[in-house]
Amino acid sequence: MLDYKFDKPFFPEKELLKVIPVKRSTFFAWQSEWISKGKDPKEMGKLVFKNKSKSKRFMVYWNAPVFLKWMLDNKLDQESKTTSVIAVVNKFGKEDY
Repeated sequence: MLDYKFDKPFFPEKELLKVIPVKRSTFFAWQSEWISKGKDPKEMGKLVFKNKSKSKRFMVYWNAPVFLKWMLDNKLDQESKTTSVIAVVNKFGKEDY
């Protein structure tokens, strides 16, 4: 059983790829593939926030538990899907079961 514990629910891309080690190029290829199928990246856990009222830039964060579930459901080999994953989000650093 894989046991992932996240110390916070949302991560910038760079931090997400440290917590869930996927190559950056693979990560972007998966996003492109998902979008080309007409699917919304929100289903992958992507969150887009407007930075400031006057700014045209957006902040992109990832919901780590949602991304991990998406990855396991969509990218894990079918024969390996017998592995279960527990994602515990706890900002206080305590273990919750």
